[in-house]
Amino acid sequence: MPLYSHSRLQSFQNCPRQFAYRYIEKPDIERLDTIEAFLGSRVHETLEKVYRDVEMERTPKWEDVLDDFEQRWDKEYSDRVRIVRGDYDAEDYRNVGRRCLKEYFVRHYPFREGRILGLEKRILVDLPDDNGKVYKLQGYIDRLVDIGDGQYEIHDYKTSRNVPDQEKLDSDRQLALYQIGIEARYRDVRKVHLVWHYVRADKEVRSYRTPEQLDQLKYDTINLIKEIELKSAAGDLPPNETMLCDWCEFYSICPAKRHLVTTQELSAEAF
Repeated sequence: MPLYSHSRLQSFQNCPRQFAYRYIEKPDIERLDTIEAFLGSRVHETLEKVYRDVEMERTPKWEDVLDDFEQRWDKEYSDRVRIVRGDYDAEDYRNVGRRCLKEYFVRHYPFREGRILGLEKRILVDLPDDNGKVYKLQGYIDRLVDIGDGQYEIHDYKTSRNVPDQEKLDSDRQLALYQIGIEARYRDVRKVHLVWHYVRADKEVRSYRTPEQLDQLKYDTINLIKEIELKSAAGDLPPNETMLCDWCEFYSICPAKRHLVTTQELSAEAF
């Protein structure tokens, strides 16, 4: 049985054909990072370094934080990073990263916000159905914090441009699944705070789940996995064209888009 994850489930919901390429067929094509994903990875890595220093009883300095980001950017950036929005270049995105980290640094300094239990912490979630079959999921928590008295915080960093409204975050699956795993792992849990840091907007958003909401999430997630397995077995994984297609790593081979790639490479006469 495959080990599921939120990203695996989300890929199926966004586009079954992308799901098939990514997790089943795995075609041998060159994988390009989008600049948005590249920016997010570098910001995540630098914030992880910040809190690893805090774990070692160091109080981070802004100059060191910025230097860490600059070194990671220079080391990892290459022509394999794809910029979809042609009116911006890599330096524009780099400046966004610098600003995100600066504002986060100012907001959270000196970073003494509870006891850190894990950074990029792997969490396993078991979801048993009514027949005793157990579906297994895994995920990685950006930062898990014990704030005392049986209260835990699950932190997630986002570099996306838009901040979802509260209603959407209150129904978010990813961090709520992590909560199920945390409650199974730590027996003293009284309350779990789900915390998103939308660093591009310098905004922190929180949400909470009731036991009834978590039960419904378990039910919905199991049914989604069953749908995935049923449609995968039947080969029923068609493309779903949306505005996200331009950022898909399988754009050039997707049956919904590959004709555009082919015609773009033709001369005017051949077209």
